Amino acid sequence: YFLRPDGGMAARIHGVVDKAYDAGLEPRRTISLMIRGSDKCLSEVTCFSFDEYMKVCNHIRALDPKVDTIIMTTEDPDYMDEWQAYAEGGEKAVEEGFHWNFVFNDNDVHQGGGGGKYTFTNMDVVE
Repeated sequence: YFLRPDGGMAARIHGVVDKAYDAGLEPRRTISLMIRGSDKCLSEVTCFSFDEYMKVCNHIRALDPKVDTIIMTTEDPDYMDEWQAYAEGGEKAVEEGFHWNFVFNDNDVHQGGGGGKYTFTNMDVVE
């Protein structure tokens, strides 16, 4: 199907994209990782662990070493916890030989929260 956003939504989308480019985001070096979790994992879809997603990202990077950024979006706080453990522990990242720049959309809507407030990059929190 084809989606044509109205004027207000189109302006909002362009604003988010412009902000990403202003931050130096280079699409050819970026993986978009959209993780669906929460209630969908109970019966509707097979959900993978964060480590499994990172294995795929690392495989992509092994094929193209210039890929160094992951835009991660999820509505499931458990995946954010897994990301936090990955970022803080650093063991997997060092073991796998890759350092990733993570970017989170500060317009994401999270369960029970209405939205996120932070962008994470280079495994550090940036308000």
